[in-house]
Amino acid sequence: MKNLCAALFAAIMLFPVVAVAKPVACKYTGPAGAPADQSEWHVFLLHKNSPVFQNYDVDCDGKLSADEVATYASDEDSKVASALHSVERHAAEGHPIRVTPDGETVPVVIGKNDPEKDPCAPGWRYLLRDSFEDVSIFTCPKAAKDAKGAQFDWSRDKVSDNDVWSAKGVAALGYSVALDPPSDPFAPYVVGYAFAPSLSFNRVVNTLASQKSKNVDVLSFAATSELALGNVFGGTQYVRFRPALNTTFNGDPRSWSATAEWQPYWITDGISVSVPNGLGPFTWELDPIARLIYSDKLGDVSSPIFQDDDSSLRVGGVLALTVKPKQNDLLVPKWLQPASFFTTYEWLEDVDSGRDYSLLSLGLNFNLDEDGHTALKLSYSRGDIEETGQFVNQAKIGLAAKW
Repeated sequence: MKNLCAALFAAIMLFPVVAVAKPVACKYTGPAGAPADQSEWHVFLLHKNSPVFQNYDVDCDGKLSADEVATYASDEDSKVASALHSVERHAAEGHPIRVTPDGETVPVVIGKNDPEKDPCAPGWRYLLRDSFEDVSIFTCPKAAKDAKGAQFDWSRDKVSDNDVWSAKGVAALGYSVALDPPSDPFAPYVVGYAFAPSLSFNRVVNTLASQKSKNVDVLSFAATSELALGNVFGGTQYVRFRPALNTTFNGDPRSWSATAEWQPYWITDGISVSVPNGLGPFTWELDPIARLIYSDKLGDVSSPIFQDDDSSLRVGGVLALTVKPKQNDLLVPKWLQPASFFTTYEWLEDVDSGRDYSLLSLGLNFNLDEDGHTALKLSYSRGDIEETGQFVNQAKIGLAAKW
């Protein structure tokens, strides 16, 4: 276990630098550095009018050698790496991608800037989801229409005169980078990396005094780093590290924690992992995550995970399943296409005490807009909250917001 943790931490802390082609500065022999003859003018005009020669004709001879062509091809491969993820996801979800007579793809998968339509595009993205499992992969997160989303709801029990207000979710601002693939298509390499500061919240307020024990008050500030390793164990492996400060909504610190994760990404002819699979008129996606959490108590607070000691080391995993209809009018009625079913099960064991902490969440989403940014959400949770170990047994119906 210690060797595994050390390997995870070492891999996650690697942050490689992106190589970008720079324009070639050719030197000419004429007065004031101008071209001296027809051959030099030929090279000058090639570099002026062609970005390919400008960036890759490094010896300024007006020709592209085999090595220069290989460098150009490698750079072009890196540009379409994220688009390839998008093509694979569209196909797995039952959306055929066609090519128009003028050479454009429908839907567009290369050159678009909307991170919602191309979730694997490098750069900045804002995410609002139910939990970190609802993000799945930070360098290529689920599209909003496929996510559970942060939930906000209110209910009133007229018999007991109790109002219940609740909010649960995670907001993150992520930045991802895609790196160049190696010349050897089978060699292990770093696909890319991501960094995302985040704020997660889980709040339940009962107005009735006798129900105060059911209140939940968790506000966490975290920063996630993610590294994607390609051609490893037959697919792409994602490793993450997330330090966090866990507080209440009043700002009272409860604990700090450090979470290490591993999530595989396999695309196969059979069952793919962390990628949608087809099943008749439906698609289903299973996201498995191995998780290690170290927590340390801050101040004089009571929490189930610190009932034996002021620190806790828990190890286990998460299974997240999403099932939704294919967006195909021939297979699924139009009214059913906005729906999706989800279930998540987290199981952790305290290394020292042997105590188990588990949390089952399941529910149903019905998207209210075409892009899935809002939804009607029915959910049920039973088990122990990850940050504190507090037991919850909640059934809720409310609105979900997803980005």
